[in-house]
Amino acid sequence: MSVLSKVAAFVRPERFVAWDGFAKKGVNIVLESTASAKFNTYADYLAAFDRAWDGQPGQEIRDYVTRNGAQCAVESQPRFLRRVLDVYLMMRGGRNF
Repeated sequence: MSVLSKVAAFVRPERFVAWDGFAKKGVNIVLESTASAKFNTYADYLAAFDRAWDGQPGQEIRDYVTRNGAQCAVESQPRFLRRVLDVYLMMRGGRNF
C-alpha cells in the first residue's frame, strides 16, 4: 500500500497523498480522534486527509499563502499545498525532521 500510494501521490499530487504512519497519526490528532485509531483502507485515510484539507489546517495553509504571497507559481498550486499539509500532519504525528 505504501509504495502504491507514493506512486499515486507522485503522479497525481493534487488528489493523492502517501500512506504514512506519522501522517495517519497527525490526521487523527487534527480531526480530534485517538492518535492511534486505524484506517481500514487507503480510501478511508484519503477521505480523512481531505477533511483536514477542507478544515482548519488546510485553510490555515491556504490563508498563509494568500497573505504572504507565493514566491513562485508552484507554491500557490493545490498539489503543493496538499504536500505542505502532509508534512504538517507528519510532524503532528511525531515525525522529527
